[in-house]
Amino acid sequence: MFEEVSPLFTKYFHSTVLHINKDSALYPALLGGALEAVMGAFLWDNYRRDFWCHGMDCLQRLSYDLHLGVYQVTEEIRIRAVDEEFAERRQEFASPDEDKEHRVDLTPAEKTRVFRNAVSARNKVGWIFYDQTHRTDQIRMTRTSLSLVQKLFQHNLGTSPADLLKVLDHCVDAFRNQPKPPLDYKPGVRWHARTGGRDLWSFASYLKAIVRDLGVDSPVELFLGDISADQEELEMAA
Repeated sequence: MFEEVSPLFTKYFHSTVLHINKDSALYPALLGGALEAVMGAFLWDNYRRDFWCHGMDCLQRLSYDLHLGVYQVTEEIRIRAVDEEFAERRQEFASPDEDKEHRVDLTPAEKTRVFRNAVSARNKVGWIFYDQTHRTDQIRMTRTSLSLVQKLFQHNLGTSPADLLKVLDHCVDAFRNQPKPPLDYKPGVRWHARTGGRDLWSFASYLKAIVRDLGVDSPVELFLGDISADQEELEMAA
């Protein structure tokens, strides 16, 4: 039976266990322990006592615990290396207006410039996406989108560039942690936030829906849709 089961199970094991380094010295032990458990299941009716007395049962659990321990240590080392690399990139591509991002006393045009430089810096630094790839230039930014951002600043004088950037960072996190959202609106998938994380026009246009989807504090009191309605009322009153 072993000659029949072993090749099939080994093939299945290789194709299913994808997140464990196959070059690890513990990998054969883990495979052997799993195969032993499968063989024990087949032979359960005939060799109940012998199966549970087999030493491989303890070795299987030990090898798994060791592999998990080694994996956790190497993963911590990898994460520290990634953090150090991104810290260096943030320093290299820092926005020239970083010290002005929390100021509310700037003009709307100045706030928009500070916001634009911060987004450009983020695009250069990049992000680690759900598939573990490093991608840069993910936020699409145009003159039209920046004009919408400036309009938000014009009607929300108490809003700083950092206030909008904080929400934008949440949008990018929602975007990068999953595959691309569908082109057309789809409920229940935080579509507005994920779309706003890759396109500044969508971010400014859907900001009201974005803060609702993300459950974060609103950086503005008057949204673009509200601005249009407010302007229409003022024109009618005049």
